[in-house]
Amino acid sequence: MMEKNNSLNLFRLLFATFVIIIHFGIYNYNYGNLFPKPLVIFIGLAVPMFFVVSGYLITPSALKYNLKGYLARRFGRIYPAYFFALIAVPVIFAPITYLLQHKGSLSGYLAQTPSPLHYFIFGLPLDVLSPRIGTMKDILLPEGWNGSIWTIIFEFGCYLAIFAVIALFRRTRLKEINYKWAILLLWGVVLLLSIIFPTQDKPASFVSYLVTYSFYLAGIWLGGALYYFFQDKFSLTWVNALLSFVVCALAIPLFPHHFGIQLTSPFLTYVLIFLSKKIPSPKWIKENDLSYGVYLYAWPTGVVVSMIFRSSLHLDNILLYFMTTLLVSLIFAWVSWAVIEKRVLTMVRR
Repeated sequence: MMEKNNSLNLFRLLFATFVIIIHFGIYNYNYGNLFPKPLVIFIGLAVPMFFVVSGYLITPSALKYNLKGYLARRFGRIYPAYFFALIAVPVIFAPITYLLQHKGSLSGYLAQTPSPLHYFIFGLPLDVLSPRIGTMKDILLPEGWNGSIWTIIFEFGCYLAIFAVIALFRRTRLKEINYKWAILLLWGVVLLLSIIFPTQDKPASFVSYLVTYSFYLAGIWLGGALYYFFQDKFSLTWVNALLSFVVCALAIPLFPHHFGIQLTSPFLTYVLIFLSKKIPSPKWIKENDLSYGVYLYAWPTGVVVSMIFRSSLHLDNILLYFMTTLLVSLIFAWVSWAVIEKRVLTMVRR
């Protein structure tokens, strides 16, 4: 299924917008009181929906290309934009908040502990291991300058895992077995491991976080990959979409530790793919994928907007905060797409 024939770009942009709403609480806004509970639950599925769509779209790439071509495309899609977003925090966003906190002066900014350079260096491995610059006083952000990007390292891990499985089948006698059964088996193993090592909202240690969330997000991502392999068995109909939606609606809140999301991930993928074929998307959005840029820039944008609103303008309007954060994030996302992402993708596809 070619991406241009659906509205998945629009959906992913919507999911990135959901991420902004989810993080209202980080800036001391409560989005849970703004929407009906079912909509709050749906908005909370932004990351899982990102992951199932990714699993669905990336799997054919793993089947099509050799290791060099595959890694070039996947690394090119993820890292260059991430790298510049990483630079943007100590160069653009953090200095703005420092100026607001120090009466228009940047004196002492570079000498903070942790320093801007420390933030940049420790953010290079696709995860900000030292997420703060200075004390970040007056900013209610235990997660630091960009708490959204924690999923990226897990996403890239899924890219490597699916290719490793397919490459194993290509190089051994196992290649005679259909890929889809191998992915089904792998998905089942990951679900079993998720039961043994259940996801915790507040893991006790970094190792616990790394292990449990690897299984959690891999289980969701593989659900999207699994649907890709079995999609020819299930035609896209309203009846099937409704049944899949009911399965998700019943199972997701039923199981603890987010296990219901993993278990229903193929059904969630079906619903999203079905809707992407039925809901029209503007041509411009089909041709320009701003979702990743919004995902990268929304958090630091929200930090700055929140500080300006609270400290300088003394505003506490959640709708105005959301619209301002979204608009500025879209501007950064467009620059990221037009200047970095689109050009890199063109280069690696030659």
